[in-house]
Amino acid sequence: MSVPNLPTYQAQKFAYRMENLLKQRRRWDEQPELGFLYLHEKGGIHAEALAIPSPLWKGDPKNLLRSLVHVLTSPSDTVPGMIGDTLRNVPPDLVGLYLRTEGWAPPEEQMPEIHRRRQAGASVPRFETLAGRVETRMMTAVDTMGRLYMTTQCRTDGLVRPCAWEGMHATATTPGYEVDGNIPSLLLQLVMGLKARPART
Repeated sequence: MSVPNLPTYQAQKFAYRMENLLKQRRRWDEQPELGFLYLHEKGGIHAEALAIPSPLWKGDPKNLLRSLVHVLTSPSDTVPGMIGDTLRNVPPDLVGLYLRTEGWAPPEEQMPEIHRRRQAGASVPRFETLAGRVETRMMTAVDTMGRLYMTTQCRTDGLVRPCAWEGMHATATTPGYEVDGNIPSLLLQLVMGLKARPART
């Protein structure tokens, strides 16, 4: 599959698309959504949600992402079941994948301490257990150049935070690269795996 590269000057356009996808949501307590991001013929970036049955989202969204990664790295040419149906329709102009989820964010005043603990390799409490936690909608995306995009929307004020983006330091083809279980790494492996699959016609 020939996948277009996303030049740096279009990364900001990609980030704006992520913000708009959150701004378009009018309801809360929705199931997660995984989708393709691809280039429109006029240069715009379009989103297309994958038709994933609700039962597959049961539990942690990372479980489904791991299953998709496993399918894409399987030596078999055939992909069974509902997951296979999801992966057979790859847009020819694929430039990324996004995942929209809902969860909890810590109070802003606790972020410096959480960051310090993470930097030190110490444990961090689950956000849903923290007093003052904020219900949050999150958008995480990875493009075919390995850049990571993240933006959030808090339920309390409805504001969508500016989408931050940065380069990821590893790709799915880097020797020794392993799935570490977090969403950006899993999305990156999915993007790299989808690039190798035949595009739909």
